Amino acid sequence: HGLVVGGSKRLEPGKSIKCRILTCDSERRRIRVTDNVDEGVSLDELLAKLAPAKPTEFSTDISQVAPGQIVSGAVVRIRSESAMLTLDGSKLCAVLPTGHYSDHRGAIADKIAARVGVNTRFEELVVVSINAERGRVMVSAKPALVKAAKAGRIVTSSREVTTGMTLIGWVKKLATFGAFISFPGSVSALAPLELLSDRYVSAPEDLLQPDQTVIAYVSSVEESADGNKIRVSLKRSAVDISATQCIDPADFLLGYFGELEGAAGEPVLGEIGRQTTVKVKQKLPYGVVVTPADESAAISAEASGFITAEQAKDRIDECKEGALLTACVLDVDPEKAIVDYSLRSALVSGSANLSAATPAKKGKASKRSKTATNGDISQKVLTDALHKKQETPVVVEVVKEDYLVLSMPALDNAIAFTMTKTYNDRSKPFMRFKVGQRLSGTPVRIETNKRTLVLLQSEPDTASAATKKNDATAGKRPVKEPVDSAISFFEDYQPGLVTQAKVKSIKGTQANLDLAANVKGRLHITELVDGPLDDVVKSPVDVFAAAGVRVGDTIEVKILGWHDAKVYKFLPITHRTSPLKTVIETTIRPSKMAASAEADDEAKLMSWKNVKPGRVFNGFVKGIQESSGSEGAAVLVSLGLSLIGQLPLLAATNSYEVASHPARYFFPGAPIEVEVSSVDKKHRVVHLVPHGPYIAGVDRSIASVDQLVAGTRVVAYITNIASAVMFTKIGAVVQTAASGSTEPQALLVQGKIDVFDVADTLSETPFAAFKKGQLLEAVVVQDAVGDDLAAMKVRLSIRPSALNSEISAQDITDPAIMSVADLSVGQIVHGFVKQTSAVGCFVALGRNVTGRALISELSDEYIRDVKSAFPAGKFVAAVITNVDIGRERVSLSLRPSQVGATTGSGGEKKRRLDQIEV
Repeated sequence: HGLVVGGSKRLEPGKSIKCRILTCDSERRRIRVTDNVDEGVSLDELLAKLAPAKPTEFSTDISQVAPGQIVSGAVVRIRSESAMLTLDGSKLCAVLPTGHYSDHRGAIADKIAARVGVNTRFEELVVVSINAERGRVMVSAKPALVKAAKAGRIVTSSREVTTGMTLIGWVKKLATFGAFISFPGSVSALAPLELLSDRYVSAPEDLLQPDQTVIAYVSSVEESADGNKIRVSLKRSAVDISATQCIDPADFLLGYFGELEGAAGEPVLGEIGRQTTVKVKQKLPYGVVVTPADESAAISAEASGFITAEQAKDRIDECKEGALLTACVLDVDPEKAIVDYSLRSALVSGSANLSAATPAKKGKASKRSKTATNGDISQKVLTDALHKKQETPVVVEVVKEDYLVLSMPALDNAIAFTMTKTYNDRSKPFMRFKVGQRLSGTPVRIETNKRTLVLLQSEPDTASAATKKNDATAGKRPVKEPVDSAISFFEDYQPGLVTQAKVKSIKGTQANLDLAANVKGRLHITELVDGPLDDVVKSPVDVFAAAGVRVGDTIEVKILGWHDAKVYKFLPITHRTSPLKTVIETTIRPSKMAASAEADDEAKLMSWKNVKPGRVFNGFVKGIQESSGSEGAAVLVSLGLSLIGQLPLLAATNSYEVASHPARYFFPGAPIEVEVSSVDKKHRVVHLVPHGPYIAGVDRSIASVDQLVAGTRVVAYITNIASAVMFTKIGAVVQTAASGSTEPQALLVQGKIDVFDVADTLSETPFAAFKKGQLLEAVVVQDAVGDDLAAMKVRLSIRPSALNSEISAQDITDPAIMSVADLSVGQIVHGFVKQTSAVGCFVALGRNVTGRALISELSDEYIRDVKSAFPAGKFVAAVITNVDIGRERVSLSLRPSQVGATTGSGGEKKRRLDQIEV
């Protein structure tokens, strides 16, 4: 036994199957198997069937065949989605797609595919296309196409197609706007969404499947140099099957059950409609599980039976475990040994509980009634109805995926079957058909050991063809309780229409509207006003209120278009998406309300693709885009219905308070004037910079080099931390010639913070409290040099004393040392070892000040390894022993006895720098 990991639909992945080993290739570590485990078939026979034909056996003379020609051939190779055949006589290679084995799809198609193997013969195939380059032809075994070819009803060129023709083809491809239909001779046509069905259809997949046989009515033909462009309709009201002159209305029904039951049928199918005895096994909320208890019936005792809740409700109280009941057989699945029963009183004569009775034995009289059977009286009645083509009422008893089980009250409640599908409609039947539903149909087949078949004369909610063609409202979707009494259908909401809507709620940057009980709308914040708002706003509700929009109000709006409720994508005018899945986009902007009644394409089509740098928008804040690092943080700005721009946070402000708490100032709905600086087409991002009045209460970012002078406060974020310096970036918005653009650009200026500019008290680990991406409030300590902001580096300080001038000198443990002149003999200072050699070490005392300590001044004790004792970066305390201002040299002593002594060599008290009075 093995586990299926891939294959056709009949071999579902993960399904355990029994297989037979054909070949073993130890070198390639491959085993070839078959699911044919019949011991009567030898291994040589199996290998012969699977042996592929050699390429040299095929002819490449395609002139031997033509589209529409009937041919025959045998399968030489099986692939996952097709079979390769050799055509009789011509020896051409033909490809037969699995979807072309039958006019039917689903379980029937899988059943046929399971029977097809190497050497399987197809006696009737129709050539549908020819590949001259590869010398191959595509053929189809679809019965409808074969009949059309035999009747000469095949078109082989688009030039032969004219309006009004009814053609047989198949679904080639599905798209959101419709289906592409193929016909023999490589002729193709489009069936638009609105021409697929008389019923509402939201997507082609609801009705159609690839390779499905369809009958199409040619609605229009547009002539062109490269071939006619054909549009077809698959609507029931437009397609007349008899117009094909080769297909009978019952062919689809007969073909399905013919392939399902086989040519001879099944003896067990003769039990359908008979009354029999069953034993209750289990009672469930949705039905009753039973087992056959009538040994005289053809149904195996091992079969599993089921009675749905609808079929058991007449006698549900009798359905107790172990009870024997009389039931009517509705349907039998011979392969799966599953039987559908009914307890309905209309189908079962006498409903007494048979729990006390003894099941009928073989050879004894059976209690089965023939009041509602396909034999005796019912057989004669059915045969008469068939010959007379008598239309009769039918009642739906069971709804299955592909067919219905019916009873015919006027014909002794005989059980019959019909299709839930048609050539052009493979939609789910469970919404169209319900148990107990009354329809009408005509018997089309009554045969022994086969199901009785009925052709439905009409489907629910399907009007006549004449009504459909003449009714101007056909296919339109009615609206419920519209706010605007002039509206009747969803299709009335056309772009450019001025109508009424009720404000249901205001959430974020949009107002949700009710145009009708089943029609929803949206009013985006960018569609309220034409210019900047004069009112002070603190929330989106304030913005809408300033424009006269409040919850509960009925307002006048103009339709812009429709978009999908889940995916913000505008839909075409011809869309057929459900109103419940559609949102109508509206506007109340005065300039658009006053314009002529036409669609506002600019609002719908505005996107990153067509927005140009330099364009100014009166936008509204949508929110804050968070980031693990401050560089990626941005203010998201709504610029249009579906257009959102990004304003980098460091380009948005130079205020640390604003940058560290952006949501307080850039709240959703806040009006903001911005300008497009650039469009990143690769990542589809519109970059923005501040413009004009900008946003109230927010300081704008650095705009020129002139602002980067000593004492200027800036917002910076950390990009990297080294041992002696912290690297940062500062946001700026400038107009640079280097960018090659006349629009302002958001730039990031490099900044650096030295170990001496972090705190007023130096420590061994000055950067321990900081991390990459952290926002900082800093002050420029040295004027920037140069004109190119992108290339310069700015020295910054985050010392509290640099940021707050009110901090007194007595509170500063380690004041900043800017030059040698700031030092005096006897001062105690702190610094970091820069370099150590055999003669001593150099200690950094400030950004640009370094002192030297000879080896004799490093310690009071003997040091064997000076470099190990004083590595680069070590934090040390020292005393100034000499200052040469002219030569800018400073001598130090790191000896503990000197640094910690109370007096100097002259008797004066050694002092720390903060103890010196200037």
